Amino acid sequence: SPQYRQNFQRGTLQVNALLNHKFNVNHVLRAGAYITRRNYNLLDSSYSFRRGGFTDLRNLQGSNMLYQPYVNWQYRINDEWEMNTGLHTVITPENEQYSIEPRWGMSYRLNPKSSLNLGYGLHSQLPNELLQYSQEELSDGSIYQPNINLSYTKSHHFVAGYQLAFLRSWNFKAEAYYQNIYNAAVDAFPNSYSSLNSGSFDFALPDSAQSTGRGYNYGLDITVEKFMDKGFYFLSTLSVFESQYRASDGVWRNTAFNGNYVWNVVSGKEFVLSAANSKSRHILTVDGKLTLAGGQRYTPILLELSRSLGEGIFDEANAFSAQYDPYFRADIRIGYKIAGAKVTQEWAVDIQNFTNQD
Repeated sequence: SPQYRQNFQRGTLQVNALLNHKFNVNHVLRAGAYITRRNYNLLDSSYSFRRGGFTDLRNLQGSNMLYQPYVNWQYRINDEWEMNTGLHTVITPENEQYSIEPRWGMSYRLNPKSSLNLGYGLHSQLPNELLQYSQEELSDGSIYQPNINLSYTKSHHFVAGYQLAFLRSWNFKAEAYYQNIYNAAVDAFPNSYSSLNSGSFDFALPDSAQSTGRGYNYGLDITVEKFMDKGFYFLSTLSVFESQYRASDGVWRNTAFNGNYVWNVVSGKEFVLSAANSKSRHILTVDGKLTLAGGQRYTPILLELSRSLGEGIFDEANAFSAQYDPYFRADIRIGYKIAGAKVTQEWAVDIQNFTNQD
């Protein structure tokens, strides 16, 4: 039987302006702004057994403005050192909030083939729309929006990296990062809910929220890449990471996305079948992709209690303590290309998830 209905309509109009001035070979200044008008018409409802019918969760329409001015200064100190620094600003007049965010980066060229980089930035994210615009009907029939003034979720980002070009057309890059997150939306009543898990399989939202949640992510990204050379290319990216959050109950837990690792490999080869003096080139292409990732986290169900009550009851005290199996997927693509003097055509077959992995 239907329990939830939704009809959301959104529209966005954005204007971007940029002024770039190069004072000399060492100094470049950029200033600009993004101005965004967001229109929305939000209507959704859930079935209330107490009232014997559907009750609106949100029923509102309107628009709001988002202003993002910024300034950036690029300073080339010498042939080895280069610095990029600036300020980014987020302004939402609707709830009279703003954020001024410093950004800084420094790169050092060790030699013509390798370099180091360091960076820092403060970043903001607007509140979850479903949570921010939730509504409650008071006893006098008036509508109250308890979460309209939720703060931006903010994060301090730190990064350090190393890059090396080696052999012929090969490139190696390693980057370590740390993110310290604060002002995340959590339930006003102590429990395990946090907006940092939005986008996972957890769809529940609290009636009243507050911006006191915390979280952190840290990890290492490693990339090995061979650019297209003699018809062959290769790209491998490995990410190992840890992702934790703290909700209003004060307990640190895995986020829903803490799979701990993701590995992707993409590669391909072109085989030229025709002679060099042929009027058209006939090329056989073979491409493949492999993905291996740790499973997402989930909250285990209290099976016996759920059976007795006739609905799913989850073990919120141990939220996201269980984990799905690792995810594996393999794709392959085989193509045949005919490149003529005026016309090029290509026929290809894609076999996605050819190992039939769930």
